[in-house]
Amino acid sequence: MSESLNVNIVTYQLESAIVVGDSFQALVLKAPVSANGGAIRIVDAYVVNGAATTAGTGWSVTLQNRGTTGVVSAVAMSALAGGTGSPFALNTPQQFTITAPILKAGEWLGFVKNQTNTSAPVNGQLVIHYLNGV
Repeated sequence: MSESLNVNIVTYQLESAIVVGDSFQALVLKAPVSANGGAIRIVDAYVVNGAATTAGTGWSVTLQNRGTTGVVSAVAMSALAGGTGSPFALNTPQQFTITAPILKAGEWLGFVKNQTNTSAPVNGQLVIHYLNGV
């Protein structure tokens, strides 16, 4: 059982000038090596966008386990947040459904952003809550 003080939080800026184009991919964090605690468990994750989107201009984010190299998209870790079926409301978080919450020692957490038409994040944030050593 964890205590709230053990939860770490990392944020990633999602801005149209940074997160450019369809199928944009980036690395967010790396689980420590075994000697420094090893695996991490994603306990919560969400995306907030600073502008509303519509079904015709939607974008979505999916979390991925990118393995120890950070290159290969080995395992999808979540269902998508956002997209044409679930547009963003202004400054309203969209929770991920985490389907594979564990990153083993040395594995990277990444994400991929997909878009419909020319949609892009506006003052968006990807927020990850995780525990070390699980």
